[in-house]
Amino acid sequence: MDIISGIFVSIIATIIWVIFTQFYDFNAKRKIAMLLDMLYDCADSFDSSIEFSNYNGAEIQADKILGYCKEIFDNIKLLTYLPQKKRLFCTILYNVYYTVGYYKRSWVGYDCEQEQKEKLKKFKMKYYYKVNIYSKECEYVDERSFLMVSITILQALNECNFVKKALENNMYINSDCIKLKDTYSELIEIRNFKIKSNSKYDLRNQCFTKEEYDKFISKIFE
Repeated sequence: MDIISGIFVSIIATIIWVIFTQFYDFNAKRKIAMLLDMLYDCADSFDSSIEFSNYNGAEIQADKILGYCKEIFDNIKLLTYLPQKKRLFCTILYNVYYTVGYYKRSWVGYDCEQEQKEKLKKFKMKYYYKVNIYSKECEYVDERSFLMVSITILQALNECNFVKKALENNMYINSDCIKLKDTYSELIEIRNFKIKSNSKYDLRNQCFTKEEYDKFISKIFE
């Protein structure tokens, strides 16, 4: 009887542990931090490739960026972050994922090398946008690639326990900056927010809608 009870308890404990690991991973933040570091390096190379029209470099780095974004999504468990922080993190990450994805999906209509050049040009003009970062000193405005700003914000969110602290202190945004609500309002491309018609497998289901995001940012910086 004791043997049967022991087996039963062992089975129950195993089931509980398996269920728990579906919701929480003790090493998730450490894994995500490593992936974000690699994502940053690829994004930096991609940013330079877009700026200097290096279409071969852009193609290689775009593939890596999409791969790292997907891997980060896979490492986010239900309890990795608090609900609102998780939705903010996923919203910013999805915006990176889908916007860079435009580079892979875009097509202009030329042959071979000319097509690659025109595709990069189209992407840079139409999809690769910048956000304004405002400084206290003489209302100085610094334009930065949404991609680089987004990844440093994700790094700060993963590291900090408090959302507001992460949004106010990261590589590009610090105590010298003002109008943070305006900066964050420009960060996400409107088409990349969650919408009601998403399929149940759409990554955007983990994200904010446009209205939810605006309300959240307004509350943070009220």
